[in-house]
Amino acid sequence: INIGLIIAYFFGLLFECKSDCYRDNGSGDGSYYLQSIIGPSLMCISGCILAILTLQRANENFYGCTNIIVAIWLILLTSILVLVCWNAYNMIYDDLGSNTVIYSDMVYGVCIW
Repeated sequence: INIGLIIAYFFGLLFECKSDCYRDNGSGDGSYYLQSIIGPSLMCISGCILAILTLQRANENFYGCTNIIVAIWLILLTSILVLVCWNAYNMIYDDLGSNTVIYSDMVYGVCIW
């Protein structure tokens, strides 16, 4: 599910949305790269890491980790959630990608995932 979701997201971003969805609007800060590319990519990477850890745990090769590692992991996941929800907020508030079908659905799918 994780890989399929991110493939559909980037398909919508690269082929359906192109450069029409994220305009710089003269600000020059590049935050749209952060919210549209880095956030979902980190979400996919963290999902793959969790899947590998779950498989290792099921095969009894991994017995858990300390509470501090769990706390750091939760902070990372929360920051990724902020990035992908920021992307969805900008799509709604700035009316970005309103003429797309796949991309707008995938942005919301990434937030829900």
